Amino acid sequence: MVKLPIRLRATQYRARMIRDRAHSLLGALRFRLVAVADIWSHPALRRLTTAWSVFFVIDSVSFVALSVWAFDRGGARAVGVIALCRLLPGAIALPVGAWASDRFPRPRVIMSVFAGQSAVLAALVIATLADSALVVVAGLVSVSGVIAAPYRPAHLAMLPLVARSPHELVAANVAGGAVEGAAMLAGPVLAAVLLLLGGPPAALGLALAVALLGCVVVARVHSPSDPSVVLRQASEGPFVALTGGLRMLRADRGLALVVGCFVTQLFV
Repeated sequence: MVKLPIRLRATQYRARMIRDRAHSLLGALRFRLVAVADIWSHPALRRLTTAWSVFFVIDSVSFVALSVWAFDRGGARAVGVIALCRLLPGAIALPVGAWASDRFPRPRVIMSVFAGQSAVLAALVIATLADSALVVVAGLVSVSGVIAAPYRPAHLAMLPLVARSPHELVAANVAGGAVEGAAMLAGPVLAAVLLLLGGPPAALGLALAVALLGCVVVARVHSPSDPSVVLRQASEGPFVALTGGLRMLRADRGLALVVGCFVTQLFV
């Protein structure tokens, strides 16, 4: 007689927890959709957000296509080589990419990234069609990683320049996270379809078309100000500029904690 009410209360509690969690998820989804709708009325933010999604579609489509191509040529070891060439050169070049995004006009940096990726993807399409050696494809993948290194810093530094209010800046960051997740899902799906229809060259051809679309999208993005003019006139050398972020993190513990959580999330 005592156990039944306890079980009933436990069941009601679990049902309430599930209902509250569903409401929380729906609220988070609604918040992201509203953020995307808010920035869609701002031409520059709309183009930057579209370019952000394009960047991740290119990355996911090309990675799936090249992994399948490499596995057909050399199994899991070849896939590991492609993955290493995709990540390691870009990671090494990232500090230099961040420095370049501060020292040159950010719209020009973003445009250069998409133009460079288009050229490398065109070469990858030709290399896979010609059944080139793994070292050739791995070299092109390494070049692509280095070219892509300045994109994130340039994009994230561009948003505060074109946003007209803190609300728009927050909305742009939320919308960026939403479209990034959608692009990381849609990219492999599109790659899978094209791999079935035409193999890795067809999937890489899609990545090339999307990269060219990125060039078109960002071509009309203009910044109302150009902080790189002041930074280029600064007397500090490249080494001081490259280590400036580390000095800032050492001086600001709150900022270091946020960056540390972000790095930990990426590592996981």
